[in-house]
Amino acid sequence: MTSTSSRWTPEQAWTWYRQQPWLVGTNFLPSTAINQLEMFQPEDYDRHRPVLVRELDWSAQLGMNTHRVFLHDLLWSTDADGFFRRLDDFLGLCAGRNIKPMLVFFDACHRPEPRPGVQPAPIPSLHNPGWAQSPAVSVLTDESQWGRLEQYVAAVLRRFGQDERILCWDLYNEPCNSGFDHNKEKAPWSAKLVPTVFGWARAAAPAQPLTVCVWHGPEPMETPDFSKMDEQDRCLFQAQVSAVEHSDIISFHNYSSADVLRRHIDKFLIYGRPLLCTEYMARTQKSLFQTCLPVLKEKGIAAYNWGFVSGKSQTIFPWGTPEGAPEPSPWFHDVLRPDGTPFDPEETRLIRQLTAAG
Repeated sequence: MTSTSSRWTPEQAWTWYRQQPWLVGTNFLPSTAINQLEMFQPEDYDRHRPVLVRELDWSAQLGMNTHRVFLHDLLWSTDADGFFRRLDDFLGLCAGRNIKPMLVFFDACHRPEPRPGVQPAPIPSLHNPGWAQSPAVSVLTDESQWGRLEQYVAAVLRRFGQDERILCWDLYNEPCNSGFDHNKEKAPWSAKLVPTVFGWARAAAPAQPLTVCVWHGPEPMETPDFSKMDEQDRCLFQAQVSAVEHSDIISFHNYSSADVLRRHIDKFLIYGRPLLCTEYMARTQKSLFQTCLPVLKEKGIAAYNWGFVSGKSQTIFPWGTPEGAPEPSPWFHDVLRPDGTPFDPEETRLIRQLTAAG
């Protein structure tokens, strides 16, 4: 599989997946970073490194063996060699704890025009107040700038595409999502980027599998009435069809109850490929460790909840929380407080039980 430049067959995907343990982890960001830029920038990484060590240790103690970790094109554009050194160091920290991360190239969510350098301070109580889209919307909607994005993907995969410390590559998180920036004009470009980035990645022939998530309806296994859909939904449908047509392994997001999660899983079985739930667990949405994680284990599906240690990303607050709101009860996302104590000890006991960590 190291030399292929085309989509893996289902047999290849299952051979790879059966070599993995049951994959359990988080969408990981150190509690002291507000976004993926601040996690890896040269002026920030050394400051966060002790936090990374501590928080990776805590996750390993819960039996977690993977994390979903977001990169950013500006990290490469501004300091490629330094970025590679820092990413190599992070991968070493993970490997020392038997954690194999899934790395994410692009993301359609949150701040539309990020800049390198000092990142904004958190706005109190706002969910993910500093998270950065990659690429910026001004780059996404200007195809003349996509050459740099192609160079970024190619360079990262040349450097890390055969690295056994990496589990897989998630090429684009939630394409066409405009729920945070309310910019629906980016949707056609976002939909076009999905098959394009698969082509860039295939040209580099990485040893690890590729995926892009299905994250919201209309779902690609359905046949919607296009006459009743606006352009945003048509583009979203197109992006998600491209995702399942090109992915080696099928990834999806589900922030609903266990019953809805089961129905969602049943729909994805038609693709005959390994399934990874790369976002779940929002307590006020009835997406709970106690109800959903046992379903994912029963079905043999990788499980990545959003958030780990409460911090600058402020994802303990639900989407749409007004500025200055008090700490919610229950939390929306996240598992541990900054001192390592759990929000809910029953949750961490269950995670250790299901991962056989204690």
